[in-house]
Amino acid sequence: MATKKKTVPEAEAAAPAKAAAAKTAAKPAVKKAAVTAAPKRHQKATPAPEAAASVAAPISHEEVSRLAYSYFVARGYQGGSEVEDWLRAERELKERAAGS
Repeated sequence: MATKKKTVPEAEAAAPAKAAAAKTAAKPAVKKAAVTAAPKRHQKATPAPEAAASVAAPISHEEVSRLAYSYFVARGYQGGSEVEDWLRAERELKERAAGS
């Protein structure tokens, strides 16, 4: 299949369109590079080493369970609320951990 040869006026008319297309194609690449090079603002701050040392270990389910049961035993296995015992045990263990 033969291709049509462009005359000089057609080639000159096509050149600015090609240049404009090349510029618009290059702009997103430049913007993308600028965006990826921008600083990340929404990262979690890394705690200072001394702050990390003051963070207590999490309280285990078993620890809370044992202490809550001890409150029930101390009442003579009577009355009270298991939920209140549980919350009291959690609160007390957190206070102990914070005091350490």
